[in-house]
Amino acid sequence: MANNAPLCRDYHLGRCLRGSQCNLSHPANLDPNIPKEIDYHVCNEVGQGCVRCFQAGYPCDKKNRDHNDLRDPCSECRHFGGSGCKCILAQNTTQNDMLYPIMLNRATCEPEYSLPKFKGREEPKSENKIPGPMPANEIKSDWTGASKDELLTKPDILPPQVRRRPRAYLVPPRETVGKRKTRDWHARNLPSNNTASSAMSFASSPASMQHTVTSLVHLSVTRPQGPIISTTIHWPTNQLMTQYFSGHTVISPSMRYASYPMAQAMPPAWIPQSMTRPIAPLPINRGPNTRYAGNSSGQGMSQAHMPRPSVHPRPTMSATTVSAANTRYADRNEPTSDMVDPRPAKRSRTEDTATTTRTKEWVQDIADINDTKETMSEFSASTMWRP
Repeated sequence: MANNAPLCRDYHLGRCLRGSQCNLSHPANLDPNIPKEIDYHVCNEVGQGCVRCFQAGYPCDKKNRDHNDLRDPCSECRHFGGSGCKCILAQNTTQNDMLYPIMLNRATCEPEYSLPKFKGREEPKSENKIPGPMPANEIKSDWTGASKDELLTKPDILPPQVRRRPRAYLVPPRETVGKRKTRDWHARNLPSNNTASSAMSFASSPASMQHTVTSLVHLSVTRPQGPIISTTIHWPTNQLMTQYFSGHTVISPSMRYASYPMAQAMPPAWIPQSMTRPIAPLPINRGPNTRYAGNSSGQGMSQAHMPRPSVHPRPTMSATTVSAANTRYADRNEPTSDMVDPRPAKRSRTEDTATTTRTKEWVQDIADINDTKETMSEFSASTMWRP
């Protein structure tokens, strides 16, 4: 069953460390440890032939000619290149580098990841074009080289074993000119805040590095307990402000100059917490018997779990007269119209007391909310940025 997973680009290079746990395809024909069937070495030296001969697997004698003269082609291009053939010596690539990408692009061929079969020099190419010689006006008059009959008798320089399992005889190609130029450009245009420049800043100023390390150690010892509440950046000065749960605020040096030794040696500035009393919790967040700053024990008990009574007390029930015929209900503590009770009704007394108590709590809650607003205003004023 064919594996439809994409090709693992690290496998054929011998750099895949996931092994059987890799979800990508590991074709057997791209195994870097595949053994050789014959002792053969693909040419991996630059300046040994032209691009056309490298790709087709033909022997090339361009290295013995003028490398950049299009009018002095190799023997293969002279007799089979056709009109407009540009025979130039490949000075930055090799036959190995040419065949390796061809191998990777033949995943659907049989066998997979193999090189194309050798074609005769006179067999039709793409679009049924039959190879022919270069015109005489494109060749210099004193050109010399192998004849057409001599080339037709030469066999394929790549053995069938190499074309069937090329990975056993090829090595990963060298870096191309485009990739080399890109890498060199990035090396010359490093950003100002990268790791290398920071390391150079430290190395150029050992005293500042020692002071910075000391400041970091001191910072780790004196850091207040508690998690970080918020972290903000003041964009005009590019400074970082960190606020902790305990109320402390840390202002770090400007990140704009973080790569300079002087900025690295600056310890963060500590803003002490406000001397005002802490913010009281809202009434709905306070539990039973909760104490907070500014209140004594027993104050601030939340009644959030109980329904709010009406602020208008109900009128007390008037006393009634009890007849002698209904005195038998007095032992059962049942209210009757014949009993006389000089005290107000029990339910009315309870509601009056509860209403008074809760009204006092509401007044205290409103005072706590006002204190909270004042405290937040003072804290905001003490930590306000002044560029």
